[in-house]
Amino acid sequence: RRMPILLTSCDSGGEDGVTDNAYAFYRKLKAEGLHRKFMLVKGQGKGQVIKESYPDNTKRSDRKARAYGDVPVYQLNTDRIKDAVSNAIERDTPGRRYCWFPDWLPEWFFDELLAEERNAAGHWEKVSTRNETFDLFVYNWAGIYKLKADQIVDWDNAPPWAVPIDESSELITGDGEAVA
Repeated sequence: RRMPILLTSCDSGGEDGVTDNAYAFYRKLKAEGLHRKFMLVKGQGKGQVIKESYPDNTKRSDRKARAYGDVPVYQLNTDRIKDAVSNAIERDTPGRRYCWFPDWLPEWFFDELLAEERNAAGHWEKVSTRNETFDLFVYNWAGIYKLKADQIVDWDNAPPWAVPIDESSELITGDGEAVA
């Protein structure tokens, strides 16, 4: 049995060409009707925790990426989300917002997870060169906010994807069939 992918987050920023590639991929998914399970994200250090935007730079000649206002990009307050992630990974009591780690994870995973520290001004900064694992936790947490999973209070009537695995109607068997 396995869980289907509910949402994939993708960083839309980076080196030259990354944003154009991310926008082109989203447009391809949209043409195929698969865009609802995909979200582009971009970090920022202020504002709402997550905010949907539609970048349009058609009237600006100083921008490298081609943004026409047709692709949603979720602006993330990375400092606030990193605070939530940090609190979750530091929890030592299982329960809500506790992160479970299998014992087979390599040491580099934890090095990357702890590659940033919060400074006195409340901003997160790298203390190590590789922080991809921490960033992936942030993108996943953004997915939690987009799906409003953090706002579930009535767990007796939670969405099917949020119930315990033994109660889920969303699981897929090895042959690709949904588990009843």
